[in-house]
Amino acid sequence: MLPLYDFLSDDKTVIKNCLKNLANLKAESLKNRAMNDEGNGYALGYEYLGHLDSDIQVKYKNQSFAEISSVWDQLKERWVEDILEYFKDLFKSELMIPNIKSNELSRATSVFEYMNKGGTPLDTFDIMVAKYADVGEEETLYEKLNKILTEEFKIPNEVSDISETISYTTKHFGIFTNETISKAIKEQFLNFLCLINKQKDNDGIQGIDVTYIKKEKILNLTKTEIESSLDDAGKALKRALAFLQFRCGIHNYNLFSYSLMLIPIGLILKNDNFWTNRFVLNKLEFWYWTSLFSGRFREKQNQRAISETRLLSSWISGGNVSEIPSRLDSVFVESNYSDITTLLLENEDKSVPVAIHNGILQYILSNQPNDFTQDVYKLQAWKIARDGEAIQDHHIIPLGSAKTLGESSKALRNNKGNLLNSPLNRTFITQRANNQISSLSIDKYLPLLNQAVQYSHCLGISSIAKIDSDAGFQKQFMQQRYADILKTLKNELERLKS
Repeated sequence: MLPLYDFLSDDKTVIKNCLKNLANLKAESLKNRAMNDEGNGYALGYEYLGHLDSDIQVKYKNQSFAEISSVWDQLKERWVEDILEYFKDLFKSELMIPNIKSNELSRATSVFEYMNKGGTPLDTFDIMVAKYADVGEEETLYEKLNKILTEEFKIPNEVSDISETISYTTKHFGIFTNETISKAIKEQFLNFLCLINKQKDNDGIQGIDVTYIKKEKILNLTKTEIESSLDDAGKALKRALAFLQFRCGIHNYNLFSYSLMLIPIGLILKNDNFWTNRFVLNKLEFWYWTSLFSGRFREKQNQRAISETRLLSSWISGGNVSEIPSRLDSVFVESNYSDITTLLLENEDKSVPVAIHNGILQYILSNQPNDFTQDVYKLQAWKIARDGEAIQDHHIIPLGSAKTLGESSKALRNNKGNLLNSPLNRTFITQRANNQISSLSIDKYLPLLNQAVQYSHCLGISSIAKIDSDAGFQKQFMQQRYADILKTLKNELERLKS
């Protein structure tokens, strides 16, 4: 509405007339509001004009229209002058214009491309993209990472426990946000770049330390160092992600609680011999579950990622390491984290850590349980991700069992202290199964499930003679399920360790 070129002219007549028209339009709207504010003592009149006339409310009450109009005129004139002054100062500002040499255009392009792609300030990965860019470089660092994460590769049956070799891609793992690689994945890729580059100094895994997952070390990498570590870093990342899906029951990366656990997994599995070695893969899975359920990554995650990598490497290589095998006795015993008191919501703050909640559901899923209503359909994390299957965190004993008159299921779901929200009362089932069960009470649907379903989800209902919905049964059911899960897990861990 304002011809901006005219601001640069000495003659501001056109601009002033435009501003006056705008001021008149706005003032008329405000005047009507103020005049209709009689019931509020003309408080709006004071809000609009009080800084120019402290007696304006009295003038409104006395209907002194000529004096009121004069104050409005002052407001309009002041506003016009303020706007002119604002633009006058604005055009005096000195603009900083970056001058880029022609041989640096590719770097500048990369920086601004990724600034605009995510709509967020530059992060470490963006700076590394710029550092990697060069004249004649056909692909940016981002494009190379994107290719790594979306291209298909073969999953050996030692990883999948499936007879045939599977063609797999990590692109369905929830690692993209709005079609761009998520920040968490880019950060782990940079960690692998720096750590693998350090390993090339002939110290191997035992020579790495926590500084190599810090921003300063990562930013010190040269283009040559990035290039030399790129393939191995990509291999470490995509193999670690695949391991989580095929061995650890994680169908979506957003439900992976400790992202730095990728580091030990990836640095071990980038070794081609280890990638197809069932003995190594079993030890790696043993390490994952025992570390998760014993709370190893509960704190000091940066330091843990490095120390655990060195420890795991020694154990796999036949070193005299007893700490990892001894964690079998620490599973589900950590107070206020994974012990039975915590899982039954009997600790002080009546909550279960998200890592344990997700971990229990993912452990059950890793065993490929039968779906509730489609007995022959086995739930597999990698297939769920690949096929876009909708699965739900199902309450085995329905929330309706604990509802009181007038209480909603939503309110119960949000009540972290309600026993039915314990992970011991939860398991993954398909949305189809959930829709079929719908609001059936537990005594209606549990007897319909065949034994394969019951055993694969560790339901443990065979020892409970009477199925009802009182609080005593609920706790008894969860205690029995805890015992079944613990027994199943420890039996598997003994097998993986041997």
